[in-house]
This record gives sequence, C-alpha cells and structure tokens, in this order.
Amino acid sequence: SSFSLENCSASFNGLPFTLGLNVFNLEQPRIRFNANGKIPLGKIYHLFPDIQGGSGYVNLKHLAIEGELQDMKNVKNAEKVKASGTLQFENAIINYGGEDLKFANGNIAFANAFIQLNKISLIGLDSDIEIEGKISNYLAYIFSNTIDNPLNLNISIKSNSINVEKWMYVLSTDTKPTTNQADSFAIQKP
Repeated sequence: SSFSLENCSASFNGLPFTLGLNVFNLEQPRIRFNANGKIPLGKIYHLFPDIQGGSGYVNLKHLAIEGELQDMKNVKNAEKVKASGTLQFENAIINYGGEDLKFANGNIAFANAFIQLNKISLIGLDSDIEIEGKISNYLAYIFSNTIDNPLNLNISIKSNSINVEKWMYVLSTDTKPTTNQADSFAIQKP
C-alpha cells in the first residue's frame, strides 16, 4: 500500500512553491517528503495556534526528509533517516503573545539527524539576539508521543540587550508585567 502526492505546485502571491510526499507501506510507513519555495508568513501563520500574526517570508530551499517512520520516532535509529535542505528567513515577523518577533536573517540547515542554526538574528521584546548551534534528536522529539525523547541543544546566544522580564511573560501564561522601570530586569552588554 502506498500514498503519493507527486509534483504538487502552488503559488503564494505569485511566488512558486513545490511539494512532494510519498508514503510506502502504510502498516510500517517509509516517508519521502520534499519542498521548495518561498512562503509568506501572512498566509500560513493561522496553522499555528499560538501565533496571532505574521509577515515576511520563509524560504524552503530543497528541503527533503526520507526514512522509516519508526526510525524517526527512535533516537537510536534517527541516523538512518536522511534529511537535507535549509529554511531561510527573509524579514520574517511573527506575533506571539501579542509581541512582534522579527527573524531578520539567518537560516536553519537540516543535516540528517541534526539541525544547524546559522546566525539567526531575532529582534523583539526589547532584545536583540543572535543564535547559532546544533539541535539533535529533533525527529524523535517531533514524531514520538513520549517525553523520553528530549531535544539535545548545543547552542550559543549572543546579545547586546535581553529583556528577561518580557521573555518570561511571553513564554508563560501569567498576567502582563508592570511597566515600572524600577521593577524591570534587563541584561545589557557593557
């Protein structure tokens, strides 16, 4: 048994996008997925429940993942899965928790069992952050239903200014912090 979407193409605001998906042996699925094209965040942010708005683009460059679903769910077998391609941000802005976060530049490169973060610049919440590093176990984290497969992060964060109070608020469900400057907490580079 199998399922295939071959050579699917679409256009977002005149920008071409292609997609392919093959699933072989539905009882023990082997998946082959590929995507290529530029996606305007203003058209797809509705797919993510915590995001209230979006603009700019995410450029999928030859993104491809191929392997057994069972291997994708298992950290020990994740090396058998082939993944490649990049996601590149182009003035991408998302509104999360009522705050705009701008991904000014940088990219995410897929290299089989690893994701490489390359100079991702994030501006927002009175902060400027540059993120670089490597994430492993991402496949098992995404495809398994257990907490037994945590992400492994080896990343560095550089910043001239981070407003910890605003980040804590946006990432929590607490009420909005006061704007009293005497109570605010921010880290600034000397």
